[in-house]
Amino acid sequence: MPSTLGDLQTFVAQSEAAGKRVFFTSRSAIITRQKCPRLRWLRHHFDGRGLTKIRLNIPMTTGTYTHLGAKLLLTGTAPLAAAEQVLAAYDEEVLKRGLDIEASENLEFVANEQRALCEAFVWLMHLRVLPELLRDYEVVAVEQDDWFLLYEDAQMVVIVETRGDAILRESGVIQPESMQLGPDGMKHIGSDLPGTGDLYILSWKTAKQWDKRKLRDARVDMQGLSEAYSAELRMNAPVLGVKMIHLLKGKRYEDDYRPGTWITRSPLIRPWYNESGPTPEFAWSYEWSNPEEINDRTGRAVKHRLGKGWRPAFIPDIMPMREWMEMLHEKAVQPEAGDCLAKQYVTPMPETRSDETKRRWLRQITGQEIEVAQQLVAFDGVTKQGDESATEEALDLMFPQYTHSCTYPSECEMFQICHGNEDAQEEAEVAGEPVVNPLSLYKPRDPHHVGEMGQFEEE
Repeated sequence: MPSTLGDLQTFVAQSEAAGKRVFFTSRSAIITRQKCPRLRWLRHHFDGRGLTKIRLNIPMTTGTYTHLGAKLLLTGTAPLAAAEQVLAAYDEEVLKRGLDIEASENLEFVANEQRALCEAFVWLMHLRVLPELLRDYEVVAVEQDDWFLLYEDAQMVVIVETRGDAILRESGVIQPESMQLGPDGMKHIGSDLPGTGDLYILSWKTAKQWDKRKLRDARVDMQGLSEAYSAELRMNAPVLGVKMIHLLKGKRYEDDYRPGTWITRSPLIRPWYNESGPTPEFAWSYEWSNPEEINDRTGRAVKHRLGKGWRPAFIPDIMPMREWMEMLHEKAVQPEAGDCLAKQYVTPMPETRSDETKRRWLRQITGQEIEVAQQLVAFDGVTKQGDESATEEALDLMFPQYTHSCTYPSECEMFQICHGNEDAQEEAEVAGEPVVNPLSLYKPRDPHHVGEMGQFEEE
């Protein structure tokens, strides 16, 4: 039976001393295997460590630093300091690795836009999202590293590592003496303090837009199972499911006035601006409807649109992000179009996970991860023979390519390794240039969980 077994480092040392090979897995690795076995091998196991693109993926990087801002706010960092730390960390990473952008795009332009969006999300969480969340929940833990033993036999152990964004407890039945006032002026509860409300995993999501598909995805998202399961074991209390908060980034469109330049159309960073009058004006929406004005012919709300003189603007070029977000929070910008900030995030009801769902999930991932571990052992045996043809055949048999996701909904990060070599060779021959090795676009993956980190440190 899977269980949390105290100190991870001690358990790993004992397992290795007994001659067992230790395999680490995680929600990301499990989902990746279900998406494509070859992607799993490339991302998590290539050369014993896995690969990642040198250049940063734009949406994933924006999500990463939005999560950092959420963590800082939840642990009591003041919003201005949290924003400064997020921007500094974003700048450092982009300077080191760059962004994976189109050849026609300008790195500085894209980076400035996305860092502005990260900062806007910090203020959005501070001004609106967290006050609403903390009216209903208390924060038990933030990004708690957990683990549990998935499988063990005489030759190997498989360990699942997890780190939920936070653990929440419904505050309606929290003991008053359990409430603590954090540095941010909000109430928090420590995991060592009493409380009787139901527990949930908190999950931050950044998405281009909200639609019914996102709602359906939430019902089957594994985050409410993997993080919840390990938290249950550690806390010895049931975790009912996951509370998701979706922060909406807006879509990236090619600029009509600057072909080849892509911009994110979000009112958080790109509102409309009019300097034609005596006083500059802002609007957060180009089109809007007034529910109090009904079209007699259609029976629908009358639609309005901005007139002449309005142009898109980039907020950091005009004012500090904090000032702009406070204006939106106070509904001082285009109030006739409604509450802008309320449309930039979605907080559905928590998605619960039944005991039966947890049991079935556990059986399925146990079978999957045992198979992966066994395949890795077998593949290592083949590669040690030094026969390239046999190695290639073993890779195809054990970690086949599932091509249904290579290019849709976006190009897979490993596309160049799997399919790009032939294209690159043809392009190089036409241009009379040497062929670029696709592997030069990648670097060894940095592990995100403490157990795996320790394993690589030893190496």
